[in-house]
Amino acid sequence: MSLRVRHNYRDAAVRMAARASQLPEAIDRLAWRKAIEISRKARELAPKARGELTRSIIPERLGPGRFRVTAGTDYAAVVELGGRPGGWPSMRAIIEWMRVRNIQPAGPHVRDERDLAFVLRRAIARRGTPAQPYLKPAADELWPPLGEQIAQLMARGWQA
Repeated sequence: MSLRVRHNYRDAAVRMAARASQLPEAIDRLAWRKAIEISRKARELAPKARGELTRSIIPERLGPGRFRVTAGTDYAAVVELGGRPGGWPSMRAIIEWMRVRNIQPAGPHVRDERDLAFVLRRAIARRGTPAQPYLKPAADELWPPLGEQIAQLMARGWQA
């Protein structure tokens, strides 16, 4: 009895090499989609007063397969991490924030919005501000599944 086996290993090697060359681009597209998802989730989680912070959250492409999600306001890090005691915010910023939040002065010792703004500024200077994380929770929730998705992509790419 004899057995004859036919194969086309050269054709298989060419096909595998073609798929292997497409893999980095596919992973790049997958990572870019993940960066967009993280930026959307961070916008949902970010505190909203005037909307500047949420509008400033964007994904950026740094190079092949390299991305980052940033918030482009000068106070983004203070919101994410919290602020330490010691600094006095500007009167203008606090009054703007009070108007957006429709906070009105009330009580016998607070006559107008400037008095209330002073009290708020003093409290921030003494106590700081609590952290309101939005970027890290979004990344923590959405980034880990990327490894599984890459593994699935590779498995699909190498199937005959």
